[in-house]
Amino acid sequence: MAAVIRIVPPNCAAISAFEAAVDGGRVFATDPFASVWFPTLLLLVWLAVPVAVGYLRFRQADIA
Repeated sequence: MAAVIRIVPPNCAAISAFEAAVDGGRVFATDPFASVWFPTLLLLVWLAVPVAVGYLRFRQADIA
């Protein structure tokens, strides 16, 4: 559980994804924290969720 919490911030997820890609590029490792896909998935979540929330709030806003 502590390993998940350590890579949740976007900068730590980016560093983990970079280190996993440089260190042999293990895409499907048995340990999800040693693979490339898990930190990359966290980065995509950090990108998609704020954009989606902002879009939904903007769509509901009364601008005029």
